[in-house]
Amino acid sequence: MTTTPLDLAFAECRTYLETHGKSYAFATRSFPAPMRNATYALYAFFRVPDEIVDNPTNDPRQSLEQWKTAWREAYTTHTSSHPVLFATAAVFHQYKIPFAYAEHFLDAMMQDLTVDRYATYADLEKYMYGSAAVVGLMMSRVIGYS
Repeated sequence: MTTTPLDLAFAECRTYLETHGKSYAFATRSFPAPMRNATYALYAFFRVPDEIVDNPTNDPRQSLEQWKTAWREAYTTHTSSHPVLFATAAVFHQYKIPFAYAEHFLDAMMQDLTVDRYATYADLEKYMYGSAAVVGLMMSRVIGYS
C-alpha cells in the first residue's frame, strides 16, 4: 500500500489528537477510517490556533493572522506545506464544510487575545458560536449531517 502526502498529513494531525485530546482519540477509535482522519484534521486545526492563543511563543496576533492567511491559501489551492492545513482543506472540501465556519472559529480565537469580558449576553453568544458551536457544526458534517 502506498502512503500518500495526504495520508502523512492525517498521521501528523493524529499526533495532535493523541497528545492533547486523549478522550477524543479514544472516542474516534470506533469511527470508520475516513471519519477518523477527518476528526484528526479538524482537531488539529482547532488545536493549533488555541495553542497560539494560550501558549504564545511569538506575537500571538501576528501568528494567528499568518495561520488565517495560510488557511485561506490552503483552502483555495487544496494544498499546503503545513500538514494540518493540507489535511483540513481536504476535509472541508470532501465533507462540504462551509468555509465561513473556519473563519468564525479563527475570529473567536483572535477575540481571545483582547476580550475577557462581554458587555452583553448577545456578545457572549457570538463568541460561543465561533469558539464552540462551529466546531460541532463542522463535526456534524463529518458524521453525516447535511
